[in-house]
Amino acid sequence: MRLPAFRRPSVPRRGVSLVEALVAMAVMSIGMLALVGVQGTMRLNSDLARQRTEATRIASEEIERVRSFTSLGVVASTPGVSYDEIVSRDVAGYQLPGDTANTSYQVQRTVRPDPNSGQKLITVRVRWTDRTNQAQTVTLDSSISASPPVLSAMLVVPHRES
Repeated sequence: MRLPAFRRPSVPRRGVSLVEALVAMAVMSIGMLALVGVQGTMRLNSDLARQRTEATRIASEEIERVRSFTSLGVVASTPGVSYDEIVSRDVAGYQLPGDTANTSYQVQRTVRPDPNSGQKLITVRVRWTDRTNQAQTVTLDSSISASPPVLSAMLVVPHRES
């Protein structure tokens, strides 16, 4: 006597084979690894952008400190506030207040006279090393005129007839 053969059902079977599941898992894991790589790159770029912003702020602050002189000649009672005392200087190991940065900056201010205009040309260069040990630099240039600070205030005060 012969056993009846298994019949295929009229409705096709639905499901996932083991190979299809492994391929889907491999594709998903490659995508996750790419996402982790992008996350690391974004964090590095964000950190570098923050450091560059701080370096630009430090350089701008240094130029504004130089621009805030109160007299042309040296004043004996208050050193460091005159146009004549604007000179080159270096500051190594500049730390941000509150120790919020993950690096230290080196600030270099170079002052040289401009023979054509009588002004002082100022270059402020801020250097630091980022997380990947790459040297980074921000440079700002400016010029300062030897005009008395009292005259600059006259630009703000309105004239009586105006």
